Amino acid sequence: MAKISFFTVDRSITVNHLNGGFLSYFPDFIAFSINHEHLNHDLYYLSSNILHHKKEEVPFTGTFTGTYQGSYNHGPYIKLKMSFKFEDGLLRDRDLISFDMS
Repeated sequence: MAKISFFTVDRSITVNHLNGGFLSYFPDFIAFSINHEHLNHDLYYLSSNILHHKKEEVPFTGTFTGTYQGSYNHGPYIKLKMSFKFEDGLLRDRDLISFDMS
């Protein structure tokens, strides 16, 4: 059983998928929770479009789904789910799965 990890990205990663007006509802860095059997460190992040853990590149090839839930700066409660596809650590694609705001 894989444990929950976090994948932290700059909120601009969602620009192509959300109306720009919604970006103010997100923190500067969005921490997506992920659950993947090969990605089991506590925290991953994206730097220069490459997956990292503790300042080291992670040569991951595959796809995982990230979920963000929360509110920021007294804004509405957000639920965002995205799919991230990597090839040898390089982010190749990202897709919006769902976006809800209440």
